[in-house]
Amino acid sequence: MPFKLELRDVSFAYDGGENLIESASFSVCPGEVLAIVAPIGTGKSTLLKLCAGLLTPVKGELLIDGKVFSDLSMIEQNELRYRMGLYFQEAVLIANLNVFDNLALPLRYYGETTEAGISSSINAWLERLNLAPVAESLPAALSTDVRQKVSFIRTMLLGRDFFFWDEPTQNADSEFTGLIEAEILQQKRKGAGQILTTQDRELLLKSADKVLTLDGGRITYYGPLKDAGMVADFRCKRLTLINRKY
Repeated sequence: MPFKLELRDVSFAYDGGENLIESASFSVCPGEVLAIVAPIGTGKSTLLKLCAGLLTPVKGELLIDGKVFSDLSMIEQNELRYRMGLYFQEAVLIANLNVFDNLALPLRYYGETTEAGISSSINAWLERLNLAPVAESLPAALSTDVRQKVSFIRTMLLGRDFFFWDEPTQNADSEFTGLIEAEILQQKRKGAGQILTTQDRELLLKSADKVLTLDGGRITYYGPLKDAGMVADFRCKRLTLINRKY
């Protein structure tokens, strides 16, 4: 069932450098969408990965339903990750596996369905996104936008209770953008918690309940969308932040 996610006083730095994230505290409840908005290169994706347990903070804690993630066994952590849908800009795929096997690998690992069930689920998504012709292709043969769509399918195949979206509509065509927006709203209705990083004004206005803004690695605002203090550049559909004390 959907779970609550919470960060308590989390700080993070890469390889002993200066903190990229400083003393971050917030929570996301079931059925809630939190949008992280900040300029490029200011820690949005890093914060998202901390929330997903993919990075370990140098200070503070990630809690899921009140349990400290780092205190859980590897088996317990993997069971939680199986309930998470993860969509990151890198669209990381295994280089020596074709598209179908990239999508099938995590499903086979967790072993909750038959090979026939795996094939049916994957093929349905490939058909939906008009990607059936590339099912046997290796990642190196795919364009960036196709790799992103494959990553999106993987997100939807695995995600159940919580979703992490890293600039999901960036460089996406209108049809793919519409599909992403629809799935985010559908998962919200199902009660899944979600965190997304975005500069897409329309996506934020359609989906977000709360907004978190970053400046210099610190949270400058965390609260309801209506009070976020943002203005929009309608020409590029991006957001400009109005600094305000958190």
